[in-house]
Amino acid sequence: MKSASEIRFDFRQAIRRAEELEEIACDMRRLSNKEMEDSLQRLAGAWKGEAADLFLSRGLQLRENIKQSANDLDRAASAVRKAAKRIYDAEMAAYRRAKRREYHS
Repeated sequence: MKSASEIRFDFRQAIRRAEELEEIACDMRRLSNKEMEDSLQRLAGAWKGEAADLFLSRGLQLRENIKQSANDLDRAASAVRKAAKRIYDAEMAAYRRAKRREYHS
């Protein structure tokens, strides 16, 4: 059986992983909102024609895909947090029960 400190350590590790996912999602949003938008605008100003229109359309679709991926990462981070909390609560309850049995034995 894990010790209370091991249970807390595992919980903190899971929360850190969720935070990492959220940071990646934030970076992806920044990329799609600012950097990609600026690049597409510069390109639209400098390149004209059917090929340019097609390329810009694909660029806009890619930007939306990146935003969707960022949203997916946020949902994954939320799921990790919820699962970590449920596991933490269950493991701590089992730990307390085991300690009570150990104390009463």
